[in-house]
Amino acid sequence: MAFTRNPIKVDGNVIRVLRVVRGLSQRELGQRAGIAPHKVFRIEHVLDTPTEEELSKLMGALTTDEQR
Repeated sequence: MAFTRNPIKVDGNVIRVLRVVRGLSQRELGQRAGIAPHKVFRIEHVLDTPTEEELSKLMGALTTDEQR
């Protein structure tokens, strides 16, 4: 799948709620998604907008049943 580098508008609060429900810290989510924890923080606080690829990685990390 080819991703664009265009930012996607997303409510960072949704990312935060999903992360908390999954019992993950920002660091753990970042590690699972391959994204720096400070970027996760910035996305959750709507200080930064994720690219399509970053959003895909975050959603993949939040929806996996894999326990680490």
